[in-house]
Amino acid sequence: MRHNGVNAYVDCAVALIECLELAESILSSRPAYATGRSLTPGDRVAKFAAATGNTEGVVVDNSHSVATLGHRTFDAPGQLLIRSTVRGRPFAAEGDSGAVLCNRDGDVVGMLWAATAAGEGIASPIETVLYVLNVMPAPFAPYEDL
Repeated sequence: MRHNGVNAYVDCAVALIECLELAESILSSRPAYATGRSLTPGDRVAKFAAATGNTEGVVVDNSHSVATLGHRTFDAPGQLLIRSTVRGRPFAAEGDSGAVLCNRDGDVVGMLWAATAAGEGIASPIETVLYVLNVMPAPFAPYEDL
């Protein structure tokens, strides 16, 4: 599919941040997601996911186009490739799909859907995910406000 004049691949799911402390620190009680601001190599991101937990990473490529799942390799243009900032620790692994990526401002910037054999994460930019699904993210409300 094309979004903003660029071929893009989207493999997405619905994400829910269940850890109260992480949700509060990431979202700061505001419905935030980045639009119109592309990530560039060197940008820092963080995520919390089922398999690898809370990890911090750096964007290595903001136009990654090849993904391998199992023994299948396919073209997936317009993806983010993220490497862990901690040497020897993977940024992502099987079971992390659906985790949201947040930038240093706490904005949701991507959705993780794959990991490389080296533990790098592959994510779709959140603006493209929202466009494909034709949705807006739900506002975050701290538990005490529910």
